[in-house]
Amino acid sequence: MTRSIYLILLAVVSVWLVACTGSVPRPTSLHRDWARSRYGVEKDVDRGYTLYVANCSGCHSLYHPSEYSDSAWAVVFPEMREKAKLSNGDADLVLAYISSASAVVKAH
Repeated sequence: MTRSIYLILLAVVSVWLVACTGSVPRPTSLHRDWARSRYGVEKDVDRGYTLYVANCSGCHSLYHPSEYSDSAWAVVFPEMREKAKLSNGDADLVLAYISSASAVVKAH
């Protein structure tokens, strides 16, 4: 019986995670190239995506990065960063992901 409950709970959580990430684009080479050109160094936008999904979906549904301008993200992100307890390095990667995902959508 306990195993059945565990499997059902696992299925529910899996469906919830897929639903939360459905509208958020996974990084591609376009995101990586954009981040490299913007920052002049390699930014791990894949890790930024993972951190965004893992940390931000715990409090609210995920926003597509292009829903807000870079200046709007700059206003809301510091508070969200604090709530999610992101380190400076992790916050930098999340912002690199958000900026690259927004830029790629706007460019296409």
